Amino acid sequence: MPETTIGKLKNLASLDLSNYKLTGLSSDFWSLGSLKSLNLSSNQISENLPSNIANFGLLETLDLSSNNFSSKIPVAMSSLLSLQNLKSNLTMWKLGTLPTALIAFKGHVQVIDPSWHMLGLGYQNKTNIESVKKPAVIHYNGQSKPWLQIGFAHLRPFWTKYVNYSNDFIRNCHILE
Repeated sequence: MPETTIGKLKNLASLDLSNYKLTGLSSDFWSLGSLKSLNLSSNQISENLPSNIANFGLLETLDLSSNNFSSKIPVAMSSLLSLQNLKSNLTMWKLGTLPTALIAFKGHVQVIDPSWHMLGLGYQNKTNIESVKKPAVIHYNGQSKPWLQIGFAHLRPFWTKYVNYSNDFIRNCHILE
């Protein structure tokens, strides 16, 4: 298909380009704003996924698996508010780094300054206590949640100070004190 042809398919709702040995996507590909389902799996795409992915605002299903993407998931994907099913070998962030935190209000997405938040408290046992006191928001991601027996005891007080143990529901959950 000539490069300028695909952009003319303005009403296309579903596109399966899996197993075509694609190595990249033409610039007019990103103008298919009516797509609800896109399958690009099992190709050889190795370029960065561009922020133009945000043009697919109606997209519900996206399969990017079995490719060689060279980047992380772009922040622009957070604007795909209809997306319900994503298959991808892309990572949200590189190991050892904190991901970008986002705040979203009805179609508006804003990156939160990294000094205002802290992630990783559910898997980083050697977290410096002083570094936990600084941010406005802390997030216990990972398996070691503070309310579980396997939670890191030295980080538990940052969570328990906000728990109302007199609440009937909380007591019935058998949350650790």
